[in-house]
Amino acid sequence: MQAKQPNRERIRELRESRGWPQEQLAAVADLSPRTIQRVEAGKGASKATLSAIASAFDCTVQELLETPEPPRPVPKATLFPRLHSGEGICNVVSGAHMYQNEYDPPTTEEEVELIGSFLQEIHDIGEMGDDAEPMHRVRWAHGLDESLREVEAAGFRVFCGRVVRHLPVGESDRIPMSVAVVVVLRADNPKILNPDTEHERLAAVFSDLAPIADIRKNAATH
Repeated sequence: MQAKQPNRERIRELRESRGWPQEQLAAVADLSPRTIQRVEAGKGASKATLSAIASAFDCTVQELLETPEPPRPVPKATLFPRLHSGEGICNVVSGAHMYQNEYDPPTTEEEVELIGSFLQEIHDIGEMGDDAEPMHRVRWAHGLDESLREVEAAGFRVFCGRVVRHLPVGESDRIPMSVAVVVVLRADNPKILNPDTEHERLAAVFSDLAPIADIRKNAATH
């Protein structure tokens, strides 16, 4: 297969923006570390290799090739910590304008029920938690503690944080919105930084424009 000349600086910038060492990019792209080393050394890459790297970065192959046109800005990755308590999750979702979740696809009906129920519980707390009484927050945090333990026992990890996204209003204006992001990944997902340590993190890149469907019912009041 004919080798293509990748933009090695672009690939390195995309990798480093996520906090990934070369070995982690290799794992996410399902390639060997030696292949990543060769690509970043400017040794060329096959179409299959570039497709795998592009998939890891959620971009197109064209963005990874040498081109006389200025490349798009490197997307900024947000680091989300792994949360270990229901109280921590409540603190993230309560008061946010919007809610977004991501998850590794379930493979069984049990996983569908487990992940779906867990995310629904978090969503409901986000919807009701702005003006909740302290007693309600304590109960919600306790219930989430139990649900979180079940999710972790099934081999998943939960990462949470907030980002600011901008909702288009009219033709040019945008309104900044606080978005609570909850990500559920399998424990062996290669995108997890510092796996199996107390410093587990997830480097995630999200679009700046939020879908209308993501807006919570009370967003217009903020």
